[in-house]
Amino acid sequence: MKNTKKFVPFIIYILLQCTWGLLQSLAGLLVFLLNITSSHNLYHGAVRTQWPAKSGLSLGLFIFVPTNCSREISEKMSVHEYGHTLQSLLLGPLYLLVIGLPSFIWFLLYPINKKKKGIYYYDFIIEKWADALGEKGVTKYYNMEAIMKIRRTTLEDLDEILIIYADARAFMKKQNNSGQWGEDYPRRELLESDISLDRSYVCVLDNHIVGTFCFEVGIDPTYLEIFEGAWLDDAPYAVIHRIASAKGSKGVASFCVNWCFNQHPNIRIDTHRNNDPMISFLEKNGYVRCGIIYIENGDERIAFHKVN
Repeated sequence: MKNTKKFVPFIIYILLQCTWGLLQSLAGLLVFLLNITSSHNLYHGAVRTQWPAKSGLSLGLFIFVPTNCSREISEKMSVHEYGHTLQSLLLGPLYLLVIGLPSFIWFLLYPINKKKKGIYYYDFIIEKWADALGEKGVTKYYNMEAIMKIRRTTLEDLDEILIIYADARAFMKKQNNSGQWGEDYPRRELLESDISLDRSYVCVLDNHIVGTFCFEVGIDPTYLEIFEGAWLDDAPYAVIHRIASAKGSKGVASFCVNWCFNQHPNIRIDTHRNNDPMISFLEKNGYVRCGIIYIENGDERIAFHKVN
């Protein structure tokens, strides 16, 4: 009975796309048939097709994502395009006029806007709304923590985690915190070193990497001296560095730091004083602000500590 209830929202979703969203679903069916030899699967009620184009498309019941892209990018685009299908449910026959046409024009103009104004594609209100709907719709029917897994990073994961870090840097800039990771931190060479030392980990959801971090038990040289305060104790500890979650993911960072605390009940971590989201996150997860430490290049960081 419980399993049956889980599929009810998807059945309703399909019925509505085939009635209220019939116009765009018929258009989607035509594109689907033109790409019938491509790979297809169900994605939260929608029919997802991996097609040869370089961009994504959403038409009612059907979403299309590029074949030649990483799993991470494919999943991000799937979430976004799924958000457009939810717009289809809300707007019905008005979707193509209100969403489809403006979105198509924005897609055509974006290369010009990006070059002249440095505008991010998903800043457009229609695309931003699709992102928000997609993230909410995809996460609604999952207990994420029950299906997320932590494993050690491999060299094959590098391209995906570099994308995660790039998105994290972009987010920091929007939060007026461009100084913490700059333009290229952490570099590939550092991540390769983390992997070789078995201290790099990834968080995986549905075979997609949604988070990454460095975790190591032992003394961190930058934590030997602390100013304007003191650590909670002098017991052996582990450290977390370079933690980042995929754009649009929910609960990943909490899952990662909780996993680390389960491995070692004494954790130290630091962050930039301008990183307000991270400071709030750490305090929410039981980390105590202890003082100031200085990293290798002399930059200041706020030190946090959590003990069992």
